[in-house]
Amino acid sequence: MRKVIVWFICISLITEIIGLYVGMQYISLIRTGAISPVVENPASPLNALKIFIYLIITTIIVLIVVRFLRIKNIILRGLELLAVFFSSWLVFDIIVPFGIVFAIGLTIWRALKPNYINKTLASIFAIAGAGALIGASIDVLPAMIFVVILSLYDFVSVFITKHMVYMAKAMVESDSAFTFSFPYKFKRPVKLEYERKKVKVHVFQLGGGDILVPLLFSVSVLRQFTIFNSVCSLLGSFVALGVLLYFATKKPGRALPALPAITAGMLISFLLSLA
Repeated sequence: MRKVIVWFICISLITEIIGLYVGMQYISLIRTGAISPVVENPASPLNALKIFIYLIITTIIVLIVVRFLRIKNIILRGLELLAVFFSSWLVFDIIVPFGIVFAIGLTIWRALKPNYINKTLASIFAIAGAGALIGASIDVLPAMIFVVILSLYDFVSVFITKHMVYMAKAMVESDSAFTFSFPYKFKRPVKLEYERKKVKVHVFQLGGGDILVPLLFSVSVLRQFTIFNSVCSLLGSFVALGVLLYFATKKPGRALPALPAITAGMLISFLLSLA
């Protein structure tokens, strides 16, 4: 079980480091006027509501696709590839020359030969890019309001309406890059008297949003405060994630909303860093 916790913590750490660096660059570009923020007024608390509404609209679209369309896996894969291309482009454009070429290469690799390696890489770069740009475009107050609203929504969608669990299962079935995976037991079917015995393999899943949200908030903190405050908020999210993963591995198969715990740890650490 420790391998599960270490894997997800390491993946989160890598994503956050890349995203924080990219976020720093986008903050500088926005301040110099080289690019525009994704919202008109970064300080407006209404930005939290606007981003949340966009999220709800996207969720509704995905639920409709999953529930009613027979070609749902094809559509989900198409949405995944679009997200991977545009979000990873944001990262590659900062860290290497001709970033679009690397974004195209990663997307094509993911499309033609999907596997755990390119799924993990696609998830890392997509989350790092999206979290960095959104976080660099809004101030701390709207970012804080957004993560709190999103945490409440995560709790409701998992325990009450349960539509997030339904949607997550579809994501797992399509093997999309919107989640990180860790197969707990690697066992191959064994041949017994000319028959194959199927062995069930449990796969732990961590939603991409559980890593994107701390990154988004930490980059927004960097807009107005210091790298110390930003890193402190990330450390709080890591501690909360580690505790949550510990309890999750004790009861495999049970869906748990990660954002409430992650947000609590993140905000507490951030507020303590201001003292």
